[in-house]
Amino acid sequence: MRVSQRRTTKFVQTLSDNFLLSVSMGHFGKAQSPQSQAELVKAMQDVGIVSCQKVADTLTSIDRKLFVPLDMKEKAYSQGPVRIGACEGEVMTAPDMHASALEVLRILPGDACLDVGCGTGYLIACMAHLSGRTGVAVGMDRSAELIGFAEGEAMKAVQKALGGALLSPIRFLCHQMESDSEIRDLYLLLEQQPEQPSAFKTFQKIHCGFSFPQVPQGLVNLLEARSRSEEARLVVPVGVPGSEQDLVVVRKDSNNNTVMEAQRRVTFSDGVFGDSPPPPRKEPGGLGRTQKELEETEQRKDELEREVRSVWKEVKEKMPSGATLEEM
Repeated sequence: MRVSQRRTTKFVQTLSDNFLLSVSMGHFGKAQSPQSQAELVKAMQDVGIVSCQKVADTLTSIDRKLFVPLDMKEKAYSQGPVRIGACEGEVMTAPDMHASALEVLRILPGDACLDVGCGTGYLIACMAHLSGRTGVAVGMDRSAELIGFAEGEAMKAVQKALGGALLSPIRFLCHQMESDSEIRDLYLLLEQQPEQPSAFKTFQKIHCGFSFPQVPQGLVNLLEARSRSEEARLVVPVGVPGSEQDLVVVRKDSNNNTVMEAQRRVTFSDGVFGDSPPPPRKEPGGLGRTQKELEETEQRKDELEREVRSVWKEVKEKMPSGATLEEM
């Protein structure tokens, strides 16, 4: 079978990272979906989402199924977010996003780690596994229900599954954080922790599980490199809520020099909840998307959908009778 190479190449170049990752992992059919944590990690390794063996080992050791409610366990290995709370937006991030975050953060033994919007605690457990017993880990979420599940049922199940494997001490905090002032409140809250107070003042690795309209300076201020040879890192989605955002990586060296880099396009829940007003739109020239860019994105999506239908129709017309895609 032969489909126009030029047309196919042009078409593939327009696809978003999320779409390509989903296609690569073969999640269009239920029969192809991973049925275990090991299969899920292997699928992500096969398509290049996971390349670091330490990250692969951690993801394999800590099962996503332990961190989802009983009625959602059958979806624990699906490619996409999984509902974990009663409120809208309370979801466990898709597995490829968790894996990508761990790859980019480059967590080292002894690192102090913070997960903002930790939900039921899956990613902070992975971060604690990578930083080991010489590190510290803090999971923060606005939902008392999710924090209760994380530090209770989820952590007990993980400790039992790991059989005493090395994990950083994990502290869970219930705290809402929608602005830099509330990030400063978090800083004060961390200082008041009775155990290892000095270890909670700054962090080497921070992950944020919901989006901000711009890079939150308060989280950047919490970053501190341990030595000249290491960098502190923050991973945070930045952009307009309800649309694709930039997954931004902030790197800070021991001299407090910072570099910000947009890694890929993602879609996360926003950090504003309830009746709070929407965040201001990002002005042109910065990270995030303007309203005009959003409209252009929607137009490109419509064009892409038409192209998908057209290419798929061409493929089916030229497919020999009785043949399957695997045989092509």
